[in-house]
Amino acid sequence: MKGAPAFRSHFLEFIIEELEGEVDVTEGKNQGLSKDLILIFFGAAIVELVEAWITNGISEPTRVVAEQVGILLDRNL
Repeated sequence: MKGAPAFRSHFLEFIIEELEGEVDVTEGKNQGLSKDLILIFFGAAIVELVEAWITNGISEPTRVVAEQVGILLDRNL
């Protein structure tokens, strides 16, 4: 695999590794859920947002996107 697909795959792996320490499925709102499923779900969402930002699919300023993604992650992880 080369080019953009390889970058996307490596970026997703990186994001998942970064989120791994934030996900707790032993208690709280994510208790009993699959940690892998949560990581893939939020990792893919972040990768897709970055992709949309790069291709001008998001009209909000970068600061607003970053703040709102942070809020969404805090609410769910």
